[in-house]
Amino acid sequence: MRAVLQVDEESLSRALYNLGSYLRGEILALSDRILKHYTESLPEYTGRLKKGATKDVGGYVNVEGVDVPTEISITGPEHGVYLERGTGPYAGNKSYNPPFAKISAWATYKGLNPGPVYSTIRRRGTKQYFYARQAMVKALGGKWVISEL
Repeated sequence: MRAVLQVDEESLSRALYNLGSYLRGEILALSDRILKHYTESLPEYTGRLKKGATKDVGGYVNVEGVDVPTEISITGPEHGVYLERGTGPYAGNKSYNPPFAKISAWATYKGLNPGPVYSTIRRRGTKQYFYARQAMVKALGGKWVISEL
């Protein structure tokens, strides 16, 4: 025995349109969740990193007249890379010193003596703090692998 299901073109088109609309809404909601987790996962004292984050949705594909985005990107200020990836030691590199004023402001905020903090960062660098990766994994419920950050 064989059963055949036939769907008329109009019903199929309507179903694809509804699917495209649903996917668009879900992807846009996901981009909002990622941006929210991005700012929430940052340490308390990060200044412009929290305020300067923006999202961009692009790479659209058309599904029955509905533009469905295929890419989500979150962009923060350029110095965020130093928090995400850490820094190496500055000692021995005479052409660059870490910014004393910013380190001093942070150390003072934390109730620490700025001089030793600055010296330690200059000698050892800073540790990695994967805030952007954490935000993506948290927003996606840990179900997806992030290929590039």
